[in-house]
Amino acid sequence: MICPRCKYERKETDLNPDWECPQCGVAYVKVVPMPPADSTNNTQVALKKPRDLARNEVLIISFVCLCIGFFSGREYLKYEIRSSMLGAFSSIKSGWFSGAEKKKVIKRIQKSLRLFHQES
Repeated sequence: MICPRCKYERKETDLNPDWECPQCGVAYVKVVPMPPADSTNNTQVALKKPRDLARNEVLIISFVCLCIGFFSGREYLKYEIRSSMLGAFSSIKSGWFSGAEKKKVIKRIQKSLRLFHQES
């Protein structure tokens, strides 16, 4: 067996265990051999790049959709609130009471205000 770290070729006379290199003392299983400088390493990198690009594209598309949804939902929410407020307060604009009732209510309010000012 040849050590992947120091390239020592094991001899039958070596006394170290079978899993250990007699020269450098490293376990054969723990040492990952350095890949040769051929195109094998480049293809692994090339295989990873499309996956990373696809992941980045998905993240960008998700972010854009989230932004569009947020702002369009926000505008819709503003529209709904505005519509409900206009509907709720339309009675104030047109008046809660008829003409005769309105005069009575105004007189009662003025009277209570006079009483309040007299007490204080």
